[in-house]
Amino acid sequence: MIGPPSSLRGIARRWLALYVPVAALILGLSTLVGFLLGDAIPVDSLPAGSDAGSNPFLPSEITTVSIAVNNLTAMGVMLLGAVSLGSSRCSVSC
Repeated sequence: MIGPPSSLRGIARRWLALYVPVAALILGLSTLVGFLLGDAIPVDSLPAGSDAGSNPFLPSEITTVSIAVNNLTAMGVMLLGAVSLGSSRCSVSC
């Protein structure tokens, strides 16, 4: 049982009044810190892989687009796993 509507409104009000602004503040501050410190480590000082660029899963240059594509691919795989409930059972006996 969910409970009376007044308790649901109280929970929603608490989320909107406390948790959402705190989450937005953490996201905003971490984005700002990442933007400001993005060039703090020179790229030349990072170790270069010997096979960088030879594999489609290891791009030759790490950019915002390559990171976004990687993350979107991972999210797509997780979504497909959630839709199928992670089951890989056969419809006939395997």
